[in-house]
Amino acid sequence: MTFLFWISTALTVIYGFLTLVSGAFQFKARKIPRWSALVLIILGGVILTSTLFILNNPKVIIIIILCFLLMHTIAIVNGIHLHGKINIKHHIIRFSFSIVIIILFII
Repeated sequence: MTFLFWISTALTVIYGFLTLVSGAFQFKARKIPRWSALVLIILGGVILTSTLFILNNPKVIIIIILCFLLMHTIAIVNGIHLHGKINIKHHIIRFSFSIVIIILFII
């Protein structure tokens, strides 16, 4: 395994954990629909679990990519629900971070 692989693994674990924690806080705060917060919790858990399996099966990157896409979709829905609009800068940064992680895994 290369250094870039380990960096991407660490970033993915952090991203998954933060997503899970964010979903849990949102679930408790009830500022977004509970289903939406649950989806964030589940996606964070799936990202964390998938990161463990990517060591043995690089094809798991497909699951991570799907989770990232769903996570971005839910984040947009939550942003509209919380603020009544989409924060473009926020989502560009999130999407860029996801792309960097995916590229690091692929290299």
